[in-house]
Amino acid sequence: MANDTKIAPSDQYILKIPFKMSDGKKYTVSLKDPKTDITLVQSQVFTDAVINSGLFVNGEAEVSGIDTPYLERVNIIPVEAAI
Repeated sequence: MANDTKIAPSDQYILKIPFKMSDGKKYTVSLKDPKTDITLVQSQVFTDAVINSGLFVNGEAEVSGIDTPYLERVNIIPVEAAI
């Protein structure tokens, strides 16, 4: 028997930061539930820390820059399981 409880969809935000690699590829870091009033300067502090840490390396390729960070709104609709 399925649960008849109605669950309203909810919006969530994901901060997407696309990184450019020295080999021409791009990788995107996604951060769930960021501040929705995040500024470009605040996101730049994060991206500078990532680039300076050398955290992202793919073979010989390293982070060479970023594209414009953006917020993505996601509409979450829970799927109810049958009992």
